[in-house]
Amino acid sequence: MLNVYLAGPFFRPEQRDVIREAKTLLQINGCHVFDPEAESAGIWRGRAPHDCSSDDRRAVLAMNERGIKGSDLVVAWLRGTGGDFTDQGVVWEMGFASAKGIPVLGFYVPLRGENVDSLNLMLSESLAGLAQLYELGEAVMLYERDGCDAVSLFAHYPVLPSEVI
Repeated sequence: MLNVYLAGPFFRPEQRDVIREAKTLLQINGCHVFDPEAESAGIWRGRAPHDCSSDDRRAVLAMNERGIKGSDLVVAWLRGTGGDFTDQGVVWEMGFASAKGIPVLGFYVPLRGENVDSLNLMLSESLAGLAQLYELGEAVMLYERDGCDAVSLFAHYPVLPSEVI
């Protein structure tokens, strides 16, 4: 069973819907998913980070670091905040995983009218692969079977295809 850390924003209802869908796709394909929102719910207790103590925030950071270190793969939602922006927390999680030698598979949700013509060089070149949300199951199966090389061949786009616009 592949241990996957699922990185993505979960602050708005539509973001939580995408994260739930990604988590379900990963679980259907036999992955054990570390979901930072679910794991830290007992600390946040419905509060926003700025309403929590620094001890609470440090506890969440430590929990997420352990989750990443214990994963075989980080699956990161790119452009989860809409437009050209990837959530700052996701960028940090990707960098931490890369520094620990843990591959990162990026995924995105193609939206009409969204400008997704390119990713930041530092993000795109650190990815083991990139897939659309509905391709996550297949991409993770390829990774589990054949490793990073298969995922890279599967869907690595330094520039996202124009047909998703």
